[in-house]
Amino acid sequence: MSQHSTGVSLHAQGDVMINSDFGADSAESGIDKFDKEPQCFYTLCLKTTCCKCIPFGKFKDRKHALYCWVFTAMMTCLFIAIIAPMVLYALADYEIMQEVVIDSTSAPQYAAWQNNVYGDGREHVQIKYNLYYFQVQNMAETLQGARPKLMQVGPYAYDEYYVKFDISWSDGGDTVTYNTQKYYLFNQDETGPGLSQEDQLTLPYATVIGFNYLLSTVDATDQMLIDAGIHSKVETQQVQLISMINMLYYTVLFDNNIPAAERAVIIKLIKRTNSTIDVIFDDLYDFVDRSNVGDLLLKTMLCNLGNLSPFWKTDPFHAWFGWLNDPLLLEVQALLDVVANKTGEVLPWTSAVPGASTNWSSIEETRRRRAPDVFKTGKKNANQVGQYVYYQNMSELWTCVSAMDSQNTSLYTEGEQFPACAYFQREWNDSTAEKMGYRKPFATPYANRIHGTDANAFGRPITSDKLGVFISDIYRSVYLEYVEDEEWNGVTTRRFGIQSKDMDNSTDNPANAQFYAFGPSGLENTTAATGVPVFVSLPHFLHGDDRLVAAVEGLNPNEAEHESNLDMEPQTGLLTQAHKRLQVNYQMVDKTFPTTKPDTIDLAHSVCNNISLIISLIDAQPNATQIPLPDCNLTMFNTLFTCFGAPVEWKMYNGEVFFPYGWADEHFKLPDSDADDIHDSLFMIDEVGEQVQFWSLVAAGILFVIILAMLFRGHLDMLARHQTVWHAFDPTTSYKGPGSAKEEGVVDELHNPIAQPREGAAYMTGKGSAPLLA
Repeated sequence: MSQHSTGVSLHAQGDVMINSDFGADSAESGIDKFDKEPQCFYTLCLKTTCCKCIPFGKFKDRKHALYCWVFTAMMTCLFIAIIAPMVLYALADYEIMQEVVIDSTSAPQYAAWQNNVYGDGREHVQIKYNLYYFQVQNMAETLQGARPKLMQVGPYAYDEYYVKFDISWSDGGDTVTYNTQKYYLFNQDETGPGLSQEDQLTLPYATVIGFNYLLSTVDATDQMLIDAGIHSKVETQQVQLISMINMLYYTVLFDNNIPAAERAVIIKLIKRTNSTIDVIFDDLYDFVDRSNVGDLLLKTMLCNLGNLSPFWKTDPFHAWFGWLNDPLLLEVQALLDVVANKTGEVLPWTSAVPGASTNWSSIEETRRRRAPDVFKTGKKNANQVGQYVYYQNMSELWTCVSAMDSQNTSLYTEGEQFPACAYFQREWNDSTAEKMGYRKPFATPYANRIHGTDANAFGRPITSDKLGVFISDIYRSVYLEYVEDEEWNGVTTRRFGIQSKDMDNSTDNPANAQFYAFGPSGLENTTAATGVPVFVSLPHFLHGDDRLVAAVEGLNPNEAEHESNLDMEPQTGLLTQAHKRLQVNYQMVDKTFPTTKPDTIDLAHSVCNNISLIISLIDAQPNATQIPLPDCNLTMFNTLFTCFGAPVEWKMYNGEVFFPYGWADEHFKLPDSDADDIHDSLFMIDEVGEQVQFWSLVAAGILFVIILAMLFRGHLDMLARHQTVWHAFDPTTSYKGPGSAKEEGVVDELHNPIAQPREGAAYMTGKGSAPLLA
């Protein structure tokens, strides 16, 4: 070997071993040369990193350059495998947010979000609203305690439309305020065979069932007015009878054509009859004072209607969406008008009965009857898409029970429109809210909280197994829980349903006591919220207490037809299909109405008989004055005698029935073409990201295998040359065997200026030259 050859090996700890026999004739030799010139050895560097060696080509030879390039390519593939999906997912996320977030009128989906009443030929979001009713087949027997026989009638199909108006954004587009008009148009083509909107259905009469509760919301002063009204009605009947008797008396007294003897007999009979009338009305006034004012008023009104029953006939539209000019409430209004004429006291009253849902007839009517809602758009936080900020200006729910307490009567026409409470104001205290006609539906702030979305939009991505929603139909917030994955035209969606424990009663779930859940499980108590003993359930009492189904005939609960659920694509939060199915039930219990004493009825009959006898005696006189009075019969005084005296008792099966009224299936499904759009846009990006990641990892794996193969070959070469230092394979340093021109330890300086270690070599680290091992 040349005298100026050098020898260096890499110590296992990273030290550098340098031959001690450096030539003194070169100022650039030895350590000084390493200090000044960057050198690459295999994949390691002295004085600088390989990444700096690469641009300048500071490689020992092409083989070592190949090592660095292969290693760099492998790292690049790994980098792409990590970064590319992230970039593509970020791009997809941006595209989703553009579609989901409605932060201005220029948002891509603004038109579809604002309304589904398109006039430009676009395919609108079709929302269907099907109604089913339970018609009573044995009404008379039911009122005597028999098990009700019900027959489901439907569907009565409607198309649901929505229009958002008075829209404004705030907080940089992160919050939106708007009101919503919803209305329903009858769809005869999708309605059940043989059914029409003019059908007359025998159903529970909500006004009768909730009448006493309605009166309980009237304050004591107003109840006294109602009581005075009944007294006035009795007094009116008394005056009519006395006027009839007085007419008879004075006719006989001054008619000289009636012989004196006959006159005396008739006058005596008139006086006796008059005394009996005094006794009757003394009993009636006492009866009125002793009776429950609500029960007596209800009995009086029903008598006037000729229907002493908690059932009535109505059509399918008004049965669900409410009705004006309720017959029973009109009777009450007539009574209150009598009171007003006598006392000057006017009790606010309406004959309108709101329905289970509302059909908003116009934007103006909607604006008059409901306040706007405030939502998060999700612009700043994707998890807040569609989250309520305020529902009708409330963060804690109050419901309008007594609309006439705050309705501006100049803004609506009684008998033509529904009244509405004034807009709720958050600065009101409880007392003010109640004076304005509002009531809290449940017992605690938590129960009345408005939490989650309206189930039309959700924050994304959907990773949780529970979603919070506020369902205005049942006046409370609930959780939807994950059920299972579904497949929708090649798109995997997640299905959610109402959390089962939210439907438990307070025995099964004590926390539900704050929701007044003291009845059977499977019912939501909305009595305080509506002013009527209404309980909401899933159709046919699905998942409810078995006793609910057993109390009536004609129910057949099954999940396929009666479950409420929704499916959504988890990455976008987009609803692909939904069914909101809810059933209205009325709590009906045994009821006995007040009835006058039998003696009173007997006396009433005797009065009527006496009047008829007096008239016949007068008519028997040849020249007597003819009196234009009809024959006396109790029909003339039906309310006082026949009605008050008629025993009326309603008996329910086992004393109490949660009587099914009807149920609605509000549902929609995205067109199948939307699945292709989701797949072509969102999933295509996902698939590209997955493919790039996969093939990048494959390429990195192949390159890694190549590196291992090269290192392994170099290792074999080292063993062949009996080297103690591990070189990458280099043909110029291969061992040729004994006698070879290039023997062990002799290396071509042009190709490998670093020789193997010799005896006497010193181990050195860094720039230092202190011998560590001699």
